[in-house]
Amino acid sequence: MTTKLVAVLSSFGFILGVAGCYDRAYPPFLRNGFDSAITVNIVYSDGVQHTDTWLPGMRVTTGREGVEIVSINVWRDGRVLHRLDEKRLQEMKNSVNDVRKVTWNIQTDGIRPITMVELQRLDGKE
Repeated sequence: MTTKLVAVLSSFGFILGVAGCYDRAYPPFLRNGFDSAITVNIVYSDGVQHTDTWLPGMRVTTGREGVEIVSINVWRDGRVLHRLDEKRLQEMKNSVNDVRKVTWNIQTDGIRPITMVELQRLDGKE
């Protein structure tokens, strides 16, 4: 019993240690507002690029500490929906009081900020 307890506590300590290594969340927070998957490409000022497929309703933290996003491109069904450059991203950021308190909902007609209350309603968690 004591050996099992030590093994469990050791595993728990390892998990907490690994979890502590991860960065905190940095805005912008983006959400797939479609009922089907989208492909999102994010390019950062340090040259790093990420391209991933996001499932419907998926919310993703896209910011990184000390690095700016240079562009965000969104595709759906092989067709470009949105291309956001640094200027457009800055306009979006400036259009809200606190970028940490909104999630940008990606839809056909644009990418608009939604509050946590709206997000919960969209996700059916009212």
